[in-house]
Amino acid sequence: MNQLILCADDFAFSTEDSLVIAELLRSGKLNATSCMTLRPNWTEDSAMLRDVPDTAQIGLHLTLTEEAPIHANGFTQDGVMPGIDPLTRMAARGQLDAGEIRREVEAQFERFEDAMGRPPAFVDGHQHSHALPGVRPIVLEITRRRAPGAWLR
Repeated sequence: MNQLILCADDFAFSTEDSLVIAELLRSGKLNATSCMTLRPNWTEDSAMLRDVPDTAQIGLHLTLTEEAPIHANGFTQDGVMPGIDPLTRMAARGQLDAGEIRREVEAQFERFEDAMGRPPAFVDGHQHSHALPGVRPIVLEITRRRAPGAWLR
């Protein structure tokens, strides 16, 4: 059966955004959101998702661009990961360290699971970074292992 999924990305980008998204989920105007677990307000904001309908899909919005990573890594400059264009160039040239990507993806999954008490319903990536060469296979492997029932968006 086909299902229309109305998803708001970037839950926890700001507490104000999170409040609006949570209210739209509670009112049935949205049925999914993806969460930025590396944002400093994620743990507090995640509490807003505890009273949304069980039918709401709560996913992980992997963030590998323009934010401070959970773990310092070689593709971060001045404490911030690069924008999507530089990250895409690095990925296309094979210049991303798979171990660093894996560590960051694992850490973002862990923060989701710690706050929500379960794996994400789906996984996607901020600015579609999860689909980049060298990133996608890592995301697929970690998702299969940590959230076997999840779908990738």
